Amino acid sequence: MKHIIGLAAMLLPILSALAQESPQGKIISAKGIAAQTKEIDPFYIGDRFPDLTLKNIINYKDSVAALSSFGDKIIILDFWNIHCTSCIYMFPLEDSLQTMFPDDVQFILITSDKKEQVARFLTKYNGMRNQPLSLPVITNDQVLSRMFRFTYIPHYVWLAPNGLILAESSDYFINKENIVNTLVPIREEEARLHGKRYADFNLHMQKPTKELLQLLSSIDN
Repeated sequence: MKHIIGLAAMLLPILSALAQESPQGKIISAKGIAAQTKEIDPFYIGDRFPDLTLKNIINYKDSVAALSSFGDKIIILDFWNIHCTSCIYMFPLEDSLQTMFPDDVQFILITSDKKEQVARFLTKYNGMRNQPLSLPVITNDQVLSRMFRFTYIPHYVWLAPNGLILAESSDYFINKENIVNTLVPIREEEARLHGKRYADFNLHMQKPTKELLQLLSSIDN
């Protein structure tokens, strides 16, 4: 996919609309479950992604962490696998962008490959470079990849600090300019919303519904 969907063009209208939502709105509860099939109902641009607990994390201080625990940042989910050369080619750039924007961006690598396979891959990868990979890696993923619709990897999902899905993109759009262009209006909108009614709901990720948690648990076990 060579065209980004949304991002800066959609950002302010979506955030402005979000500012008018109340916690009683359907923005969190409507997504995640297809009522008839009990399958995961994919999330799309403009949806609010919930504050899920991430498991099977390696290359990070914790093996389990809430999505919100990474802080008030743009989160970029990178779907990849150990056999994808174009995915691996992007790691140095993602690492450098992470270093460049430590308080504003968090890359999280997500793969369905088993933990042991990824650990061996990282050992080999780091041995060939002066700087080891610093990004957290979610292994053995059975859930997150089913929450978005995509065919090719690497595939990137851009989340605002409040979980708003800003864009889904290919590797072509992973660069400093796009990060800055995405970050600036987010920070401006956060400043505008601060202290207003429903500020916590509008500015922070919200918990997933019990129904979604039950469904994800049944898939992950």
